[in-house]
Amino acid sequence: MDPVSPKFGALTTLMEDIDDWCGTRPHRPFPPRPHGLRDALISVAIHNLAGQIADAKVREQIQTLASAVYTASGKGIAG
Repeated sequence: MDPVSPKFGALTTLMEDIDDWCGTRPHRPFPPRPHGLRDALISVAIHNLAGQIADAKVREQIQTLASAVYTASGKGIAG
């Protein structure tokens, strides 16, 4: 068994919960949600996972990019 699988399984479960957050009835395949919400949540997950990277330069670059995506997605949610 791959030791990384539970982490990705948990992320998949989280994303499925986010997709179903509004309790939309089954006949609607896509629940309404703010544009950019998924990008914001994914960028937070990437930022946190990057904290496990040993190479400080690479870790900081990934976290900077994730922060930029988070900021852009926030603008999409707000407007």
